[in-house]
Amino acid sequence: MREGLARIGRVRAVINITAIACLSSVLLSSLIWSQAFGREIDWQLISTASVVPALICPFVMWFVIQMTLDLHHMENKMRYLASYDDLTELLSRRAFLTSSQKLFSLMNRSHKPFSIAYIDIDDFKKINDSYGHAAGDEVLKSFSVILEVHTRSSDLVGRIGGEEFAIALPDTGAHGAARVVELIREVSEQQMLTTSSKATLSYTISIGISTSDSNKTQTLEQLIQQADRALYEAKVAGKNRIIQFETETHFT
Repeated sequence: MREGLARIGRVRAVINITAIACLSSVLLSSLIWSQAFGREIDWQLISTASVVPALICPFVMWFVIQMTLDLHHMENKMRYLASYDDLTELLSRRAFLTSSQKLFSLMNRSHKPFSIAYIDIDDFKKINDSYGHAAGDEVLKSFSVILEVHTRSSDLVGRIGGEEFAIALPDTGAHGAARVVELIREVSEQQMLTTSSKATLSYTISIGISTSDSNKTQTLEQLIQQADRALYEAKVAGKNRIIQFETETHFT
C-alpha cells in the first residue's frame, strides 16, 4: 500500500480516496434511505450524502497519507543505511558480505574463478593526526570514488571498516584481479587531494588478493581471511604494494 501511495503521490491519492468516500457515502445513504424509509432517491439526498465526506475526507486523508508516506520514506532510508556506508556510499560490511556470498556461490556452481581484494589506506592515522578527521573523511570519500570509477559493473565494492575496503571480483582469476587493483593503486598514488581546508595531501594503498582454487573446496570466509593475510604481508613488506595470497607475489 505504501509503495502504491508513493507512486501516485499524495495529491492524487487524496483526490481518489475522497471520490471513493463520496461515492460510498451516496450508495450507503441511498440504501438506508430506500430500505428504512421507503423513500425514493433524489438529488437532495445525493447532495447531502456527498457533502460531508467531500468536506472532511480531504483533510483527514491528507494527514493520514502524509504519515504513511513519511513512514515509507523512513523505512527506505533505514534500508539504505543498513546496506550502504553513510560516508562513502559504498556497500556496508554486512551488505558486502551478503552479496559476495551469493556471487561466490554462483561462481562455484558455474566453476568460475572468484577473487577478493582487501585494501587499506596506508598511514591513515597519520593523515587524521596531521590534517584532522575532516580531511581523513575526504580521503575516504575520494578513494571511494576511485574504487567506483575503476572497478567493473560486475564487481562489488564495500567499505569494511575504518580505512579498509574490499572488492569482490566474479569470474576473475589472480592475474585479472591484479590488473584491476594495480590500476587502482596507481591512480591512488598519483592523486593529489586538496581538502576543504586547502591542505594538499597524497596517500598510498596496500592490497591483499585471494582467488578461489577450483581444485579445492573453499568458503568465502576462507578467501576473505587469505586476502586479509595477504594485506598484512603487503603492510609488512613496505606498503604501497599488492600481494597475492597464493604465491605471495607482489606488484609495485
